[in-house]
Amino acid sequence: MAVNEELRLKIFMCFLKFSEENRRITKMAQALGVEKYEMSRQVAQLEKEGYVDRSDPRRPKLTDKGRKLAEGYARRMELAQNHLIYEGVPKEEARHDAMMLTLYCGDKTFENIQRMEETLRMKEIFADVPSFSGREFSEKINDGHYTFPFIIYREKVKKGNNISMANKGFAHPCEVIVGEGGGFVLLRAVDMDEISGFSGIKMKGSVQHLKF
Repeated sequence: MAVNEELRLKIFMCFLKFSEENRRITKMAQALGVEKYEMSRQVAQLEKEGYVDRSDPRRPKLTDKGRKLAEGYARRMELAQNHLIYEGVPKEEARHDAMMLTLYCGDKTFENIQRMEETLRMKEIFADVPSFSGREFSEKINDGHYTFPFIIYREKVKKGNNISMANKGFAHPCEVIVGEGGGFVLLRAVDMDEISGFSGIKMKGSVQHLKF
């Protein structure tokens, strides 16, 4: 039997979202715009693979194995669609492309998408907040490993510039690890060349101490 991966995914979503009354071959076929015989073939194949229970032919349902897979697909699709829409893709195209991403992209890709989405969400949450603590930040963000852009500022503006020389002394972006209500910001020092604003002499070195 030929396997239509896109149709299989849509069938999983029907089983997950439709009421028991609507989880019938005829109604699912109508909803997806396919012939009843094709729907029956695909559901029969899913039963052979252990994803569907048809002990009651009139009311097929997902097995535990099938529900776990369907819920994983649903999470991926929502994440991919939201990301694409945020990036400016029209909603209908985003829905279709999210399905393709769900089917053909690996776990690492979705881990990266999830981190990107979480980073953008945090930017929106704190966009109008002038200052906040690490504790407040950790309570808002989901546990995980992230990268964030950052800037190190001087305490006082000099010559119209308040960016510290030390800003060039660290690799960008920084790493942020959050878990169990707390977290760490990891800054990696790098060698830097800079002309001293005081003496005009080119200086080379690395950051030795940091206070915040």
